[in-house]
Amino acid sequence: MKFEWRSNSCRECSCWMYDINHETLRFKPDKDYPIHLFNDNVVDNMLIPIRITKSNIEEKINRLITYLKN
Repeated sequence: MKFEWRSNSCRECSCWMYDINHETLRFKPDKDYPIHLFNDNVVDNMLIPIRITKSNIEEKINRLITYLKN
């Protein structure tokens, strides 16, 4: 789906389609969030959005299962 009617030149836009790394999309994890397991989507102790793919979902689920087994 394309959104040609949206301007992608605005630096204040937090629309993930245009700038997934925009700082306004960062958020603090919950107190019990296992940040050490998912540090590939953490910047300055803030969670950042990532593009979801089948492979990265499988990898993160496997990482979490391994952690919970220990």
